[in-house]
Amino acid sequence: INECTSHTGVYCGKFANCHNMKGSYYCECVQGYGLISGAKRFQNESENTCQDVDECQQNPRICEGQGICTNTLGSYTCHCPPGFVFNPMAPKPCTDVNECTSGKNPCHNSTHCLNKVGNYECRCIPGWKPIPRSPNGPNNTICEDMDECSSGQHPCHESAVCVNTLGSYTCRCRPGWKPKARVPNTQKGPVCEEMPFIHWTLPPGVNSQSLSAFFEKIQDLGRDFKSDSANDTIKDLIQLVDELLETPGDLETLPRSQQHCVATHLLVGLEDALRRLSKNLPDGPLTFNFSTGT
Repeated sequence: INECTSHTGVYCGKFANCHNMKGSYYCECVQGYGLISGAKRFQNESENTCQDVDECQQNPRICEGQGICTNTLGSYTCHCPPGFVFNPMAPKPCTDVNECTSGKNPCHNSTHCLNKVGNYECRCIPGWKPIPRSPNGPNNTICEDMDECSSGQHPCHESAVCVNTLGSYTCRCRPGWKPKARVPNTQKGPVCEEMPFIHWTLPPGVNSQSLSAFFEKIQDLGRDFKSDSANDTIKDLIQLVDELLETPGDLETLPRSQQHCVATHLLVGLEDALRRLSKNLPDGPLTFNFSTGT
């Protein structure tokens, strides 16, 4: 007799199924439910203690990868946490969402997006910094140019000056200085040296071909100057002054007041040039003799 289908009054109760067997029958909780006692079978409704089984607690790894298990009556569901998308074809059903390449980049245009597992971060690009009260965060970071020069966060050589640019900076020689020869420029570069003749030019209001030619030669000396050849530069400088004094040319035709002005200008310029050049000389005395006694 199949007690499960006959009208013999056999009833297993709620959340249970009846199973016929030869000469008898048994009751069993439906899938997702179990007896409080932990037994597998029971005989009649009075023994029915079927209750929902919490699969999530019973097997914490039931949802693979990053999946989050949620218990339901008689079953369970797996869902992905924020920052992941369900992909049943992947080895791990929950796959990280790359917010930075998904076409929905949430970062401000002054930042760059950094994808993280299950999340993302908006960071300032190099040379920029978060504006006040805007720390690096998922979607609230706004950045502004960092002035490396005023903040002291630059590696410019002490002989150079820092010039801030948008998102960066440059190191340049100050007026009257130039990059040293044979010193490679780097991020700290250039290494600068003072130009000895930068301010020595024609005095205002004086027109003289001889003096103009003299200062053209002086500028040539300045362009070719190297710190390790200061000794030779001094010799050439004094030689040029000596030649000007020996053959003054049209300087002799200038009014007396202008001649005094030129003489003072030459003496002051010579003193300034020699002072600058002497910084590159080795220790010890240095003597030059020329025909005019300069």
